[in-house]
Formats: sequence, structure tokens, C-alpha cells
Amino acid sequence: MLLIVGTGATVFAIVTTRTELQRWAARSYFGKDGGEVPRFKSAAEEDAELVKALGVASADEVKGSVLLERDLAPEASSYG
Repeated sequence: MLLIVGTGATVFAIVTTRTELQRWAARSYFGKDGGEVPRFKSAAEEDAELVKALGVASADEVKGSVLLERDLAPEASSYG
């Protein structure tokens, strides 16, 4: 019986804890609530926080790598 209660409590804690991406979505333009943190003031702030939530490279780094790939393969721009 104690094992069932412990397992239930663990599952409940996992399901109710928000991830970074869920917190970002709640604060976005279409989110339902931001909790104690207010909604984003601009699209740029929203994009910057999304990059942090996803744990990927910043938008400037991504743009730089795309430009670099395009410069390295100029024939790729004629594909479409």
C-alpha cells in the first residue's frame, strides 16, 4: 500500500511540474498565464526566451551559421 502511495505521489509531482518550455508557452502571446512572471513585452523578448528554454544557439548564431553555409555552397541557392 505504501508503495502505491509513493508511486502516485512521484507521478503527481512529475506531471504537475512545468518544464522550461511550458513556462515559456504560458508567458507567450497565446499562453493562458505566466504565473508570477509577467507576459513578454515584445516578440524579440519572446524569441530570446524561447532560445533559452530550448537550450539552442542564439538567433544571431543561427543566422551566422546559415549565412556561412550559404557562402560555402553558392549553388544551393539555385535549388529553389
